[in-house]
Amino acid sequence: MKIGLYYFTGTGNTRFFTYKIAQGMHSIGLEAQPLEIKDHPSFDPSLEAFGVLFPSYSWRVPWPMERWARKQNFQDKPCFVFCNFAGDAGNTLPRFHNILQNKGARVFMTSEALSWESWTTVRVQAYLDLENKQTLPSIDPVDLGEKIGLAIKNGKTTPTKPKFKITGWDLLSWLYKPSLINSIQFLRVQKDKCNKCGTCAKICPTNSITYGPHPIFHRPCAQCYGCVNLCPQDAIDSMFTKGKFRYKPSFSE
Repeated sequence: MKIGLYYFTGTGNTRFFTYKIAQGMHSIGLEAQPLEIKDHPSFDPSLEAFGVLFPSYSWRVPWPMERWARKQNFQDKPCFVFCNFAGDAGNTLPRFHNILQNKGARVFMTSEALSWESWTTVRVQAYLDLENKQTLPSIDPVDLGEKIGLAIKNGKTTPTKPKFKITGWDLLSWLYKPSLINSIQFLRVQKDKCNKCGTCAKICPTNSITYGPHPIFHRPCAQCYGCVNLCPQDAIDSMFTKGKFRYKPSFSE
């Protein structure tokens, strides 16, 4: 049985979860293939089932993932949805469920996981102290992969629907859209620090960074701050990240 795991990642957290979930599926004999959205994969109709995995950005699905999903025809295939977040995911899952359902997916399971805070804008010491007191992630992704895999193997894929929450975050979630991000997100490189390693261009989930010879930032931007956080020299900054702590993943994939 072949399962496709379509995922979006900025700083690598969702990639970590995706590959661990795949590991759990492999342990019960399923063939699980991670497929990153930045590579523009088309939906494979030969799949037995599939998953979509992403972080919550400003209580919404990252716009590249949403844009990808709207272009697909999921042909009534069983689907599970996974979202990792720091703080509160708001109504990220129920909103995306509606999009997937309208594009032909049969969503039989939705899962959330508390994750590391990689949004540089809010990475102050008080937030990091709180994060360090928590045990992250909040789930064992390998166990989750086994659970999802067993549901698929046993045909327990009856469609389900997550409930909408009453939350004030919805009032702010509408601010996360490409047009607004592109009008306010101005990244810059400190040329005296940059060693031209190419890390930022390699990890950019929208393939919007080129070199000439230093990084050149184009549109569109997903505001993942992957380039800011994962630059080995901490050479990239913006008006929202100046003086903030960088996120450096400590987990092992």
